[in-house]
Parts: sequence; C-alpha cells; structure tokens
Amino acid sequence: MTSISTGKSAGSSATPMAERAWGPASGPNTSKNSSEKPFITSGVWLKPGATLTMPRTLTTRVTLSNDPSASRIMVSGTNPVGYLDLAQSPAPGQVRVRGWAFDPDAPTEPLAIRLSVGGKEGTAGAVAYELGTVATRSRRDVALEFPEAGPKHGFDLALSTVKSGRQRVCAYALNIASGEDRLLGCKGATIPVALRLSNLKAGARKVRVRVQCLWPSGTECPGQILLRSRFRVASHSRTGPRTRPVKRVIGRFPFRLTGGEARTFRVPLSSGGLALLRQRGRLKTHVVVAIPGGRRTAAIGLRG
Repeated sequence: MTSISTGKSAGSSATPMAERAWGPASGPNTSKNSSEKPFITSGVWLKPGATLTMPRTLTTRVTLSNDPSASRIMVSGTNPVGYLDLAQSPAPGQVRVRGWAFDPDAPTEPLAIRLSVGGKEGTAGAVAYELGTVATRSRRDVALEFPEAGPKHGFDLALSTVKSGRQRVCAYALNIASGEDRLLGCKGATIPVALRLSNLKAGARKVRVRVQCLWPSGTECPGQILLRSRFRVASHSRTGPRTRPVKRVIGRFPFRLTGGEARTFRVPLSSGGLALLRQRGRLKTHVVVAIPGGRRTAAIGLRG
C-alpha cells in the first residue's frame, strides 16, 4: 500500500491539497476555508494531518511541491481516466454516447472506447461494441483540468444496437500500456425498437407492409408479422344481454432480414380470418411486427 499524508497537523499553517488524476472530476476545486480543500476527483475530503492510503497498483508517480502556498499532490495511475457524460437514444435501434478519456501513461495519445449495452461487461444479455479510436474530439474542459493531456480526448457518436427498451449503457476506455481498461461510467437509456413500418395497405385476402430492420449492418434480424383483430360478440348473463371483447390472430408470416435491410411482405389472412371477415363485413386489425427484444404495431381496417 502507498500512504500519502497531507502534511502538518490541524493547527499548522501549511496545508497542501491532494488531487487525484485517475478519475473524472466530481467535486469542487476550491473551498472558502483553504485549510480544508477537497480531494477533487474521489469525493473524499482530506483534512490537515490526514493520511490517504491507496493500493500501489493505482499509483505510479507522486510529485510533492515544496511551496506551502501552492502545495499539491498529483497522482497518476496506470489505468485510463475519463467519464461518460451522456447516454441516450436518438432514433429507434440507436444509442448515442458522449464523454472523454485519456491514458496517463501516454496522455496525448487518443484512446479506443468499448461500449456495453445491457449492463456492465459480464452481465447476462449485455452486448459489447468495439468503437475503435474515437476519443479524438476537442474538449476544452479536459485540457483545463489536465493540461498535460491536451484537448483531443472527447468522444460523441451514435451507433446501431440490437438492444431495445430501458437499457444500462456502460463505456470503457481501453488501456494503452501497463494497467487495465477502465469503466468510465454507466447511464440509463430507453432505446425504441429497431423497426420501421411503412406502405401499409389492405387487400382482399392479404395485408401488405414494408418492414425495415435497423439493427447493425450484417446482423441477422429474424421476426414475425401477426394480424390481430379485436371485436365484440354478444353474450348473455343473469342481468341480460351484453357484449364482450374477443381477440383473434387472423394471419401470421415469419421473416428474416439482415441489419439495415427493408422488404415488403404480403401477409395472407388465414382461412378462419377470411371466414370471420365475411361474417362480420369489417375488422379493425393491428399489424404486429416483432423481432427479438421488441415489436411495433400499426392499425388498419379490413373489409369483406
């Protein structure tokens, strides 16, 4: 273990500030009482005379200033540093992430980022995406906080994903030299189902619909189209005649697309569906298109 002391006891006039540079800044940089300045990136406050103990694996370089008026401790780790600022879904089947990262072992080098949608790496059902060396955008705030790294360490991009619904999105900075990849943070995002429906039209014996799968290019996108009708039928009870709602599947059609592909399908009504349409004259029908993880629905009227 490595121990770092802030200096003299609480009654001393020399009170240096400890600052850690391996995580995102998450606290104030100044304090009205100069004898109690914060340990800015860890959320831990170091008072005069306190000692901070850290594993040696987290510290590679410690520099102490002899100037009591500007005394500080700079600690650089072997792991990347950074933060995930934002995760959201700009469109169905897409997730956008924004943040920054750099490696203290090579502070001016751009870093590669890996994304895990569905939870941290190792979470059941989580899907990982290697984004490549994308932490290259200018971030003035990073340059001000870490002048030795410069500004070219931001990332802001959107990508297609097979996940949908409410998901936990986690970003990792890939280590360059010694050390390990670092989790930059996780944030929640609601991702609409990656389907687009268009050109919906009812025919005499079938329903036509154009389906586009918005999953990543080349990804297998299997699914199914259902025609579901809902109507009311007469029933009897002790209180007299009444009606009750009934749901019926009057057609189904399996399909298989690849990510980004769009195709028009003609879904035939089943024999029971045709008989029901002839009997009732018209049916209010929902066209349900489902893929693993979600579905989209559109309404259409059928006439016999």
